[in-house]
Amino acid sequence: MFLLLLAALPLTLTSCAWGDDADNTRAFVGTNGDGDLVVRPAAGQRVLVNGIDVLQATMHARLTHDLLCNSDPAPRAPRQLIPTNGATDFEYFEIPGRGHFLALSSSREDAVVVMTLSELLGTFVTFQVLSVLHPRDAEYINFGDGDHYLGVASYRNSTDRHVNSKLFRFNGTAFEEYQDLPSIAAEKVKQFAIDDDQFVVVVNHEQEADDATVIDSTVYRWNGTRLLPFTTVSGSLVYDAEPIVDGDNVYLVLVQQETDSYVVKYNRTSRTFDHHQTLVGRSGEDAESWTMDGEVYVALPSYDTSATVAQNTIVYKLDSTSGLFEVFQSLPAPDAEAAEHFVIDGQHYLAVALFFSVSNVVESPIFHYNGTSFVQHQTYQTSGGHDFEFFEVNGIRYLAAANFRNMAVFEVNSEIRRWNNCPDGLF
Repeated sequence: MFLLLLAALPLTLTSCAWGDDADNTRAFVGTNGDGDLVVRPAAGQRVLVNGIDVLQATMHARLTHDLLCNSDPAPRAPRQLIPTNGATDFEYFEIPGRGHFLALSSSREDAVVVMTLSELLGTFVTFQVLSVLHPRDAEYINFGDGDHYLGVASYRNSTDRHVNSKLFRFNGTAFEEYQDLPSIAAEKVKQFAIDDDQFVVVVNHEQEADDATVIDSTVYRWNGTRLLPFTTVSGSLVYDAEPIVDGDNVYLVLVQQETDSYVVKYNRTSRTFDHHQTLVGRSGEDAESWTMDGEVYVALPSYDTSATVAQNTIVYKLDSTSGLFEVFQSLPAPDAEAAEHFVIDGQHYLAVALFFSVSNVVESPIFHYNGTSFVQHQTYQTSGGHDFEFFEVNGIRYLAAANFRNMAVFEVNSEIRRWNNCPDGLF
């Protein structure tokens, strides 16, 4: 009778927080595994539907999925705010039998914070803090040997950019240092495979601040117990090296700060990566690749402070006949740092993290592919947005945003949002 009464009413809910307090002193609004809305008030609080007090302090109410989605506008699912200091990267991974994890690179705290999803609280809580000098990126690595690794790019110490990046291995209880990887102002760590061999590229950025001298980034090959230097790729102020494997062809897309990005292709005879193609797009700190309808795409966010006109994010499509990447679409997402492709219910999306507009607080766009092109679906407010990470746990979809700063203030909240599971869903 209670739910029938609610169904006859248009839905309005008071605004409630998700996961702000571990002791559940704040109200909770969320969806369960069946897609029902679960409302739990804090002790002594009231939750109102059209001004009617529908809950007491310890009661739960479930509103049907249709009722949630048919309200105008549909409420967004709850979120979790995480205090961070110069956050640069989120990395999701699962260790079977141990849980679901997020690694947060906090560059100004010399720490990678590994968090685990608490099933009791429904939020991510700290699992372990890894000490790494100015970490810029963490990459979950699985070499297929049954172990779980994290590769972390280390940028500098207080005086020098020649510092070791790190490979950590999970020992069954916690991550422990496993191998030093010599690097120079490392920005990214990326894993990829060529045939049956596993590789990791550590992307080196610069010798000194704003030094555009061409330097090598190291490609390592896994020999079963260690990463050994295999070859190098060269570039000037490189931010990322995105691996793309298309059949027998293996590419790395190198994103440069002050000159156009370019593609190198693996030469199986010389066992080196050779220059293949130049791409328009610079200074965004990320390249994002994916496969859609059997075709390969790569997005290049652009953050070019030297340009007089803001640069859009460019999506390229690989022509399988010519082997060249061709412009597919220019997205109105200027001053962007990173992009994240993901799929929900067979639909393709691309979230683009904007770093700056009039200020660092900006509405970053999420685009939806309509079968022909990407069109804006919604926005997600970021503060110096540096990375998006999409993941799914037990049917619940999440999108995490690593926020770097707001102007001169680096202590800002990063955020994890949930998809609200509506037909025209929102984070």
